[in-house]
Amino acid sequence: MHDALLRQRLGRARFSRRELLAAGCTVVGITTVVITVILSATNQVSAQQAIALALSAGVTAMGGLLGLIVPDPWTAWRRGFRQGCEAALRSQSDDEGADVTTQSRERDKRSG
Repeated sequence: MHDALLRQRLGRARFSRRELLAAGCTVVGITTVVITVILSATNQVSAQQAIALALSAGVTAMGGLLGLIVPDPWTAWRRGFRQGCEAALRSQSDDEGADVTTQSRERDKRSG
């Protein structure tokens, strides 16, 4: 399966705009992380400034990595939402059938 994904990728000539943005964010984030570590190690910035730099660098790097990992976030969100709705409907229909049968049996036991 992994080979099939690689073959599809090698066949494409250009990256999409979203993939280029995600790669750029990853590079900027990783660069900012390295700069933050160097500035903190050499005591060029205060602890509060180092924390602020690290948070922004981490968010940028993680956002870029997620953008590279998730191929199409909008489609993934829609599919996940649809699957969740279908699971909820199945769960409700199963629960309703069990409740009605159980309640009627309990009433019969009490009255009889």
